[in-house]
Amino acid sequence: SHYGTYEELEAKIMEEKIKVGNIVVDVGANIGLHTLNMARIVGNTGRVFAFEPDPSNFEILEKNVKINNYQNIILEQKAVGDKHGRTTLYQSEHPGRHRIFPLTKQAKGQIQVELTSLDKYFTDSNLANKINFIKIDVEGFEFSVLKGMKNILKNNKKIKILFENMQINTIQAGFTPIKLLNYLTSYDFKLFCLDDRTKKLLHVSNNEEILKLCATPHNYISINLFCEK
Repeated sequence: SHYGTYEELEAKIMEEKIKVGNIVVDVGANIGLHTLNMARIVGNTGRVFAFEPDPSNFEILEKNVKINNYQNIILEQKAVGDKHGRTTLYQSEHPGRHRIFPLTKQAKGQIQVELTSLDKYFTDSNLANKINFIKIDVEGFEFSVLKGMKNILKNNKKIKILFENMQINTIQAGFTPIKLLNYLTSYDFKLFCLDDRTKKLLHVSNNEEILKLCATPHNYISINLFCEK
């Protein structure tokens, strides 16, 4: 609204990697900027599954989908992790920084929300092995989301993942950043950094080097990573 752009390179990658008719998943959909864009790309023959646990964000997400008249989006007011049931969502003053683990700053409140894993959610459908693209932005809880989709990662050879690799948040959530990257490469994913300078993907085969690139302040490497087999 203020600046006219948001995650331009990420949107460009989605344009390149998502095709008409694809099945895509948006974990941490917020108010639906990427959800709507992905729905436009996949068209009427594709589907977008959008997960957003925060009630205020979800209400705006629903309105955005309705206003834009998309019939190919399935909305789920749920958090995603490696378990299912109920969990606490810690709310921030910033609507994009709610998280499943306690906030150290900017705490606004906490609520109980539904929690699912992607393996559990897709267990009774024939779509698990047909998912083409997953976007994950859950403020440090990304490793839990990935652990909760072991079967999808194992059995799906064509899946692509774009996720936020904010190392400070990952550590605060109780995970080790290098273990997250090693987990992905153990499923035969190649990892790519997003190069904001060249507006292209940069393949880096050394996971320790990826951490260095993403952690360097004020550099041209995005904190987001792209993965494909």
